[in-house]
Amino acid sequence: MAEEIQWTSHIEEFDGGRLAYFTAGLGEPVVFVSGGPGDSHAYLRPVAAEFVTDYCCVLYDQRGTGQSVHDLSAQTLNVDALVRDLDHVRELLGAPRLRLVGHSWGATLALLYAIRHPDCVSHLALIGMGPLSDEAAGVASANLIRPLTENERREFTTLGHARREAMAQGDTKRAWDLHTQAMVYRARGWFYDADAAARFVSEYAASEDPTNFTVHQLVNASVQTVEWTSSMALCSPTFGTLVLYGRQDFEPIEQAFQLQSQWPHVSVRLINRAFHLP
Repeated sequence: MAEEIQWTSHIEEFDGGRLAYFTAGLGEPVVFVSGGPGDSHAYLRPVAAEFVTDYCCVLYDQRGTGQSVHDLSAQTLNVDALVRDLDHVRELLGAPRLRLVGHSWGATLALLYAIRHPDCVSHLALIGMGPLSDEAAGVASANLIRPLTENERREFTTLGHARREAMAQGDTKRAWDLHTQAMVYRARGWFYDADAAARFVSEYAASEDPTNFTVHQLVNASVQTVEWTSSMALCSPTFGTLVLYGRQDFEPIEQAFQLQSQWPHVSVRLINRAFHLP
């Protein structure tokens, strides 16, 4: 179905750079916030395409990715700026409140937006949300490599160290090559279906819009400054929230119940035989 959908592109000047977003369908807007940080939104297009008969589906390039061109520095690329961008998308759509669907890192960003702008959200769906604490990040890292053999774990770790070294040296091409090699192992923890994992690895390696590692590093450093527990406790949203995880997702599912204990109107759903991606 995704191939039949005609997406209309919009590029706006904003906050010293460009902000690109894409729309399809009619009705109330639903904004899909993609994972990463630093990755293309393209993998969510088939998901969004399932809803275009009922809603105006909106995808956008997060700052520093795709057509959302911006200077990349800690001052211009941080969670505060990404929240501003998402709120500007809402303004451009002319929507007082948004239906937000976030996946992985995108769920983390959608949650932060909802915390800071609760009156601008009508519905919130958080799918496979990433870790909100160092402890949760440790759980996720351990779960990710669980399907691997000891030799594969060592190779995966070696590739990760080499990629970070290449980035420190400014060799983005080598960093990308090492990252795609490691993706063979990473995808094993992302997909329940081995054939789907293999297809993803092949398509990812051939991508014309590769991961922006500078964006990835800057945003991840910035998100560490967020006090999630206190921020969630201080927010009393009136909108409904759906938290969805694959039961075998490597991300820490316990976070769903933490949010449910702090916020009203939170539903948690677990899908069996599902990892992080379909």
